[in-house]
Amino acid sequence: MYLIDTNIWLELLLQQDKAGEVSSFFQAVDASSLAITDFTLYSIGIILTRLKKYDVFDDFVRTLSKRTPSTGFALTHWVLNEFLTYRNSSAWISMTPTNMSLLRETD
Repeated sequence: MYLIDTNIWLELLLQQDKAGEVSSFFQAVDASSLAITDFTLYSIGIILTRLKKYDVFDDFVRTLSKRTPSTGFALTHWVLNEFLTYRNSSAWISMTPTNMSLLRETD
């Protein structure tokens, strides 16, 4: 099992200097042996959102959930879908437990 750090994911997602090495590593190991923490996922979401790379985060989350369905995120699929739905919306509010209900009210 490999626990992949935020910076490793971002190296690839942002096509930084060592993206090729990261890509080679990911191709060399079975996807089921990769792990990501909720904190890493949240961090990647924050960084990519601040950089306005919404589609990159969207693709990352969708790919991650397809390839590693047993990751056991505390972040539910509903929350991810809400994020992806509302990320460009003027109704978007920082995602915290207290204001998740506000997102539901905008439906």
